[in-house]
Amino acid sequence: MNRSLRIGALGAALVTMAACGAGTPDRLEPDSPALAGLPPDVVQERLADPELLETVDSAPEGERVLMTQLNVSSTVFCRDVVTARDAWLLSGTRPQTPAVARPDHPEDGFDEFMDGWVSMVDDAVDSGDPDGLRDWLLGDGGCRDVVADPQDPQRTIVDVLAG
Repeated sequence: MNRSLRIGALGAALVTMAACGAGTPDRLEPDSPALAGLPPDVVQERLADPELLETVDSAPEGERVLMTQLNVSSTVFCRDVVTARDAWLLSGTRPQTPAVARPDHPEDGFDEFMDGWVSMVDDAVDSGDPDGLRDWLLGDGGCRDVVADPQDPQRTIVDVLAG
């Protein structure tokens, strides 16, 4: 087969595969520049979660990186808020709101979303009542379903706070 026929056949095969949706959408890898700056262990953990991958794969292409960045960052933040609440209960001293794990190059919308979470946690801490943090952690759409400890992936934050 001559060179032009081979190139044409290869091109036709690639077009056919793309048209048929062969494979999964491009996925971020743990060493992706979009995830640089985030804790590598949590990046690895979250990218191994089939539910997250399904959600990200079904999202519009322009939202996938943001969704992944937010998922990793919010997982860290939720766990840190649980730790801060536990310390508050033990010491009686109001904690500082945990810092947000930020990627080196956050997508548009990342800072606004996480700044909103920080503001809500600040309000809960400022209330002077550790139950304010508990309520925030258990709220819908937040931390309740986050795995509390990657060594025990069956226990979520709601399980930990239930006792």
